[in-house]
Amino acid sequence: MLAAAARPGIAILPTTASINSVAFSPDGTTLADGDDSGNVQLWDVATKQQISALPVSGRVNSVAFSPNGKTLATGSTDGRVRLWDVATSQQVGRPLTALPVSGGVNSVAFSPNGKTLATGNFNGSVQLWDVAAHRPIGGPLTSQVGPVNSVAFSPNGKTLASGGADGTVLFWAVATHQLIGTPLIDNQGSGVQSVAFSRDGKTLATGTYVGTVRLWDVATHSPIGDPFTGHATSVSSVTFSPDGKTLASGSYDGTVRLWNVATPGHDLAENTNLARYLCALAGRPLTPTEWARYAPHLAYRQVCP
Repeated sequence: MLAAAARPGIAILPTTASINSVAFSPDGTTLADGDDSGNVQLWDVATKQQISALPVSGRVNSVAFSPNGKTLATGSTDGRVRLWDVATSQQVGRPLTALPVSGGVNSVAFSPNGKTLATGNFNGSVQLWDVAAHRPIGGPLTSQVGPVNSVAFSPNGKTLASGGADGTVLFWAVATHQLIGTPLIDNQGSGVQSVAFSRDGKTLATGTYVGTVRLWDVATHSPIGDPFTGHATSVSSVTFSPDGKTLASGSYDGTVRLWNVATPGHDLAENTNLARYLCALAGRPLTPTEWARYAPHLAYRQVCP
């Protein structure tokens, strides 16, 4: 797993404060950012010009577009979630503040159908919201110690993952609000800063306070291979490419790294090229340790001539 070579940026968008969160609209035409000064800015990606600035009270920790791109959600340290009409840059209804959230909102995420919003909160809770009604769905989900730093829906919308400062990731059944299985526990002993599902929902990526990135098997809640290392400090964001072959990780060390997470298959019967691929990758037979890292779903065997 290697980091991609650094490439110069194609544009610099002027800001006056530290940026905590960025998000592209689903069609890729608009970029939103949230900063330390309580501002959200919308940018035209083609022209690199600012479309509007949305005033938000408190540091903006997270921004997220709805799946249809018409709504932007913002979560901030004042404990409020605001919904914005992207076309008019006007706030939609009152902020979502039915529940006290001491310390603020760290993460916001829309469900794939756009009807539900999830928030990860500083007080260690997760809350689901009815977007149309601006009301909480049930009570807060509380099983993590310390802040919930990141929340993400699975692609089918049935599962919500929450990553916490206590070093755990919990899986929640969205329909029943019940925990699914045992927590994922980062064995580096650090907090989880960011979580993201792969496009097929089978893999979860996590970024930690100590700069590591890890892949997890969602079905078994077990780690896949060794952690990826290279970042000097906390990994603030992770995301999979649409084809699932690349994982991007952004860090407070000022770098973005691209990781090759593509594998030609998990079953020799289903992929006759796997043995050839592994041999070509190493230039020799793999050791059991290397096999466990690069083909963790397969039992070890000698496959090279």
